[in-house]
Amino acid sequence: MGDTFHNQLLHQLESIRQLAISDSSNGVRWKAFSNSDDLDRQDEEAVARIAEAFESSGKSGDIIQGIVKWLLKTRNEHAWTTTKSTAAIIGLLQTPEVPSVPHQLTANVEDSVLSVTDDLFSGRTADFRNIYGKKFPSQILVSAGSPTPVSGNIKYYYFSSIPPVDSLNAIVQVHKDMYKYDNPSGKWEPINDNTSLQIADKIKTVLTIKTTRQLNYVFINERRAATMEPQEIESGYKYEDDLEYYQSVKDAGYLFFVDKIPSGIHSISYETVISASGNFTNGPASLQCMYQPSVNTYSNTSYVIVNP
Repeated sequence: MGDTFHNQLLHQLESIRQLAISDSSNGVRWKAFSNSDDLDRQDEEAVARIAEAFESSGKSGDIIQGIVKWLLKTRNEHAWTTTKSTAAIIGLLQTPEVPSVPHQLTANVEDSVLSVTDDLFSGRTADFRNIYGKKFPSQILVSAGSPTPVSGNIKYYYFSSIPPVDSLNAIVQVHKDMYKYDNPSGKWEPINDNTSLQIADKIKTVLTIKTTRQLNYVFINERRAATMEPQEIESGYKYEDDLEYYQSVKDAGYLFFVDKIPSGIHSISYETVISASGNFTNGPASLQCMYQPSVNTYSNTSYVIVNP
């Protein structure tokens, strides 16, 4: 009887293996887990149980290696939600099957060499070269120092009086639009360079956030023009466009704190009133993930002209 049940379990485990997606770059995963923006509690424990089942069967040891590679490459920013799942994943990462060959990248920048590696004891995940006062190198040669596939990136930091629109950001983009309330029609009309603004006009500002993946613990610093006084002066939690966030009203603008922004297009809006005449600059809104500072972007800027 025991052999019958054992054979049935092995047959079912083989069915699970055939449903897996496997490649040398991202490891082994299943659509039910990999297609979601983030794992929930059930997914976390299910991944650990699947790995445990393959380990107990004594077969398909490469499945465990593939699962570990998938966790390290595509789920390295995930925060485990329960102590049970955290302990299970830590145990999985400590298995002997985890590849121990360190990865290395080398970049030749003019007369300097930048080198990074993920070696556990002597690794350095970032290297820096100061080229202040010089032009950006026309050519950078990057080579891998390990036989296995490895990925990396080169970042160029520079100073500017007005941060540019980060249209090349592949993860997240923010765009700012302003609307003027038209009393006769009762509608919000887009503001452009030809829009005539007067004192006491009602303005709605909309921040449109477009992201290709889920963002966690997001901080948005919105800088408004000096003539735009907030209609709502109290800070507090808001719910808009499937987003729950905390809005903090400051003298120079608004601060927004969002626990989670799912992939897709979402918006945050607020209303202000024109309080003074003159020419004003509506500064850019900056977005950054607090626990992943590399994910950041700026919105567009605009000028506000208010007639006397």
